[in-house]
Amino acid sequence: MFCWFYRFAAGLCVSQVGGVFCLVLNSQLYFNASACPQQKEAQETWLEAQLSRASSAEPKPKHILVFQHIPLYVKSPDEQDEYINLPQEVRQNLMERFKRAGVTAIFSGHYHRNAGGCHDGLDMVVTSAIGCQLGDDTHGVRLVAVTADAVVHRYFSLEQLGQRGVDEELRKMLQAC
Repeated sequence: MFCWFYRFAAGLCVSQVGGVFCLVLNSQLYFNASACPQQKEAQETWLEAQLSRASSAEPKPKHILVFQHIPLYVKSPDEQDEYINLPQEVRQNLMERFKRAGVTAIFSGHYHRNAGGCHDGLDMVVTSAIGCQLGDDTHGVRLVAVTADAVVHRYFSLEQLGQRGVDEELRKMLQAC
C-alpha cells in the first residue's frame, strides 16, 4: 500500500482556470482508509484549506468543481451504502462541506454507468466508462461546457462522435446556458 499510494494516489490537485476552481480528490480514502489513516487525515486538512480558500477568494470563483473517482451517490443522497458509492456518513459530511463552500458540481466515474442527480443545488455527475460497460450505456465520453453562468454536460457515445462530432452539440449546449 505504501508504494502504491506514493506513486499513484497522492494526486490531490487544485487548479484555477478562467474563474473556475477545480479540486481533484482521492475518493478511495473516503471509502476505506484503514491501511492509510494519515493520508486520509492529510487529505481532510488539505480539502478544508482549499474549500476555505475557494469560498473566501476575491473575486469569488464562478464555479467550484470537484473531481473524484467514487461518487458520493449514484441516484440519491439517501441511498444505502454499497461498493458503488461513498458511505452515507462520509457522503453527508462532504455534501454539507461542498454546499457550504459553494461547490457547483462533483464529477465521478466508478459505476461504469451514467447516473447522478442534483440535491440542494449540488450536481452529482456520474459518467460511464469509455471501456467496460456494466449497464446499457454505450462506450462514450461526457462533454462539459463551463460558462460564467452555468456548467452543462452531456454524454456522447463514441458512435455519435464518429458520425457527427460535437461541434453542433457543443454550440447547442452553450446556447442553453
